[in-house]
Amino acid sequence: MDPTFKARLYLAAFLTPFLNIEYRDHKQKDHPLVEVVIRDSLKLGTQNHYVDGIPVLFAAIPLIKVQVSESQHSLDRVRLGLLLRHKLVHNPNTGSHWTASLLFTLVTELIPLYDVEKDSMDSENRCFACVLAHH
Repeated sequence: MDPTFKARLYLAAFLTPFLNIEYRDHKQKDHPLVEVVIRDSLKLGTQNHYVDGIPVLFAAIPLIKVQVSESQHSLDRVRLGLLLRHKLVHNPNTGSHWTASLLFTLVTELIPLYDVEKDSMDSENRCFACVLAHH
């Protein structure tokens, strides 16, 4: 696994408020806002796979959620293998590893379930983590 993945996960976690937000460039093409924040605001480039690796973590979230939710009770071996080999989930060219993609998706699922005032998780809501725990 890429030794810089931990730094990418931390930076991606800080950028979760920009999840699902896009912007339109001068050519009327939509791009994830995370990409712009990394490239233009933070001035980080492709070194350590920040510009090409972090937006892919965000792009993998809907794919992973759909696959897990469609197979509520069991994710068969073939389907799981295809998911873990998907370029958004695992791609050495962008520094993406399937373990980081799954972990980041889990983190984004748990954020809304955390109650800051009570310092506890809302156990009544069903989430990605709950579905995974049943597999």
